[in-house]
Amino acid sequence: MKNLNLFLYICLVRFKAINLILKKFEKLNISIILDMEDSAQDLFDKENNVKLKKISRDGLKYLSENNILKNTNAFIRINSQNSEFYDQDIDTISYVLKNKTPIVGIFLPKVESYDQIEDCYNKIYSSAIEPISIVPMIETKKGLENLNDILLRDQSREIIKYVHYGHYDYCLDNKLWPFPEPYHLEYWQIIEKVSKKIIKHN
Repeated sequence: MKNLNLFLYICLVRFKAINLILKKFEKLNISIILDMEDSAQDLFDKENNVKLKKISRDGLKYLSENNILKNTNAFIRINSQNSEFYDQDIDTISYVLKNKTPIVGIFLPKVESYDQIEDCYNKIYSSAIEPISIVPMIETKKGLENLNDILLRDQSREIIKYVHYGHYDYCLDNKLWPFPEPYHLEYWQIIEKVSKKIIKHN
C-alpha cells in the first residue's frame, strides 16, 4: 500500500474552506485535483456558469497568494480547449506558477491528440519553477483510439505522467446507455482497453 497514490477532487468554488480540508490530509498520501471544470458549472444557466468559472479562477489565485498549497501534491483540472474558458484558465495557471505555487500537473479534458498536450504544456511551462506534467483525460471514442499515438509521441518528452479515463463522458460519446457500472462486465472491458494501451508504453 506504500505506493498507492489517491487522488481527491476539490471544488474551487468554495475556496476559502480548502485550507481546512488540506489540514486533514497533511499526513496522508493524497494528491488533490483542484477542479475548474465540472464542479464549477450550472448546466441550466449560462450566465451563472460564467460566474462560477470566474469564482474558481479567483479561488486558485486566493490559494496561491495565501500560500495555502504549500506542502501539497496539487493538480488542477481545467476546462477543455474547446470551451470559452480555456485561455482564461491558462492565464490563471501561469499567474499562480509565476507566484511559485507548487502545481504538479494539469488535468486536460477531452484529449484526442498529442497536439492538445503540447499546446497546453507550451503555454504554461515557461511560468513553472519546477517541471509540470499534463494528464490527458480520455473521455471520447477518438481519444481512446489515439491513446497509443499520444503516448508514443510523448516518449522523448515525458510530459505525461498519468492518464485519466473519464467514464461517463466516454459513454456519452459512444452512446452507451445505460452507463455500464463497475458491477457490469462491459465496464471492465473498457478499463482493460485503456490499461493495455498504457501498460504497453511503460
